[in-house]
Amino acid sequence: MENLKEEIKKIMEEIFGVSLKNLKDEDISEAKIENWDSLSHVNLMMALEQKFNVKLSLEEIEKLRDLESIYQTIKSKISKG
Repeated sequence: MENLKEEIKKIMEEIFGVSLKNLKDEDISEAKIENWDSLSHVNLMMALEQKFNVKLSLEEIEKLRDLESIYQTIKSKISKG
């Protein structure tokens, strides 16, 4: 599933227009990425839903503010398939 995390990071790089290569995974969060605003957050959630063919609830969307929580949620949804 490590490949999943890398795929999520690639989507984040595209949406936010930044390279995440110099950040540790635990530092990839709304608080640390300047371009992560409300509009880009919505775009990120839509891109994740489309890429991984999952549906995120509004409650989940509000809570997914860092790489690890996004990864765990997507992984869980894919596993339930």
